Amino acid sequence: MINWWPFRKKHPWPWYVKLKAPSGKSLLEEIEFVVLDMEMSGLDARLDRILSIAAVKVKGDHIALSEMFYEEVSQPQTRPEAAAVHELLPFTGKKESEVLEALARFCGAQPVIGHFVRLDREFLHEGYKRLGVRWNNTFYDTSALLPRADDYYREEAFPPKDAWKLENICKRYKLPNDEMHHASGDALATALLFVHLRKTLQKRGVQKLKEL
Repeated sequence: MINWWPFRKKHPWPWYVKLKAPSGKSLLEEIEFVVLDMEMSGLDARLDRILSIAAVKVKGDHIALSEMFYEEVSQPQTRPEAAAVHELLPFTGKKESEVLEALARFCGAQPVIGHFVRLDREFLHEGYKRLGVRWNNTFYDTSALLPRADDYYREEAFPPKDAWKLENICKRYKLPNDEMHHASGDALATALLFVHLRKTLQKRGVQKLKEL
């Protein structure tokens, strides 16, 4: 092997490598999850950029609203019309490197929750890669949990495409969704949805993180 310590590249954030993720044997209600939502300038993680990030911590039934993370990201190279869709300006906000480090500190090694989170994960992967950082947090998708918690969303039930929209899911479960289509509003709505799904899944025997 040629990974002797003199040639090993140091991690840009020494504190990050010391973080430890929860054990798969941990009970769901004892774990602090981070629920995340983002707004981007497009759908291509390699070419487009993150415009804003919102995240909130959830433990048991408690959503830590007073500690909500929200940052807008300055992306001067982004076309103004791409940012305007989200009522954001591409040249406002903080540097991407500052926001991503702050997000990593906020999340720690805790599991991350999102609704159709694959795209968010791809953008984060590319963003951290530009910083020379590999983000190792485990992601869980509420859209994947839905069929396990509610038979309406099972494939054989043929739920309509609109049924998977966060806004319509919140209406189905009578969850507050007053500030949708903004990263912080969507993060809160997803947090409420996750709490609902977790409680339902626990009744169906899902108790530990490794079972999620």
